[in-house]
Amino acid sequence: MRGDFWERVALEEGVYSDDPVEDFCVTLPQVMVDEGAVQSLLLYLRQWLAEPMSFTVDLSGSKGQKAKITFDGEGNSVLSAHHPTITFEGAAAGMPHLDVSFETDETCIRLFYQQLSRALEDLGY
Repeated sequence: MRGDFWERVALEEGVYSDDPVEDFCVTLPQVMVDEGAVQSLLLYLRQWLAEPMSFTVDLSGSKGQKAKITFDGEGNSVLSAHHPTITFEGAAAGMPHLDVSFETDETCIRLFYQQLSRALEDLGY
């Protein structure tokens, strides 16, 4: 999971750029995901882009691990329904529980949808 954002220090100094920089990166190399669940996630993302809604998809591809993504898109966000709170929960043998939440917007969700679609196509799905 990777998040890009505009450089905060430059913004504070009034320097604007169209190129975001890496803000955070979380790699979970031992967490497997189910391909059918990823395809379900794509369907939910497409539906969310048409009309914001809440949903949860369990991406877990193996027993004994957890990979769950939740969109709270029904207006419970601090900002608005078009800025959902996304939560990712992960856990695997030997890995403590990971729980990451953040708010995003429609543009970022559209990019995520497009990149995930492209990745599945490249893998032949």
